Amino acid sequence: AVAVMLVVSALDHRFGWSVVRLAVNVAGNVLVAVGLVMAELVVIQNSYASTNITVESDQKLVSTGLYGLVRHPMYVGALIM
Repeated sequence: AVAVMLVVSALDHRFGWSVVRLAVNVAGNVLVAVGLVMAELVVIQNSYASTNITVESDQKLVSTGLYGLVRHPMYVGALIM
């Protein structure tokens, strides 16, 4: 399904099958940027953030910054993206 989506979207862009207004395009780009910035802030604020969940012996609970607002801020960033 992902491969088909990539091919169809590339063909759509090439042949101009659909028209997307500039405001929608800009809004989408802004949302992607916000999601990426959130993901980077999570990595900066939590040095233990990774794709694999492990518990280190001296690991501390992070409850400030984005973690003070939501429990899983990287997921929120991915959802915004």
